[in-house]
Amino acid sequence: MLMGIDLAFNNVGFVVVNPDGLDMVSWGCIKTKRMPKKKRTSVTVDDIRRIELIANELTGIIEEHKVVAIAAELGTGGTQSAISTKALGMATATLVTLANALNVPLYPYTPTQVKKAVGSRTYASKDTLARVVEDRWPVLQSWKHKTTKEHVTDAAAVILAAKTSDIYHKLFLEAAYKRVVLEKGNA
Repeated sequence: MLMGIDLAFNNVGFVVVNPDGLDMVSWGCIKTKRMPKKKRTSVTVDDIRRIELIANELTGIIEEHKVVAIAAELGTGGTQSAISTKALGMATATLVTLANALNVPLYPYTPTQVKKAVGSRTYASKDTLARVVEDRWPVLQSWKHKTTKEHVTDAAAVILAAKTSDIYHKLFLEAAYKRVVLEKGNA
């Protein structure tokens, strides 16, 4: 299985598709929220709690679906504030470390690469991306929650970007072989 991820610290959109990309077998959004000031001991402790939540949820999904590769949209760092940059950095570090620990290859895509792959231009709107994704996987059309749906459709768009890349078939062959060899070695 291939996992697509729209990475953020507040909302991590994800989809899991079979190797040919025809069937979406799992999708959702991992939401992390700051603890209210009265309940948290410090921002650092709260950040650690949120990192653990993201890591634990993603680990469960990766293991449950036997994900062999992850394609993720990773921001380029052009955020508007230091807080946003810190949050994106923590989310990115969490995903990179997790993929490495689980021995699952991670293939990063920039937002521009995703937009070009899906909309054929670098300025494709969120609505254009969502329409293309929903045409490809109609199951997502029924999702009503706008905020989480945006992250899930972005994660699905990353899958489409991965499918148009030169590494797609190589990605699956190598990752699937690696997973089989590892499983046989642990048996």
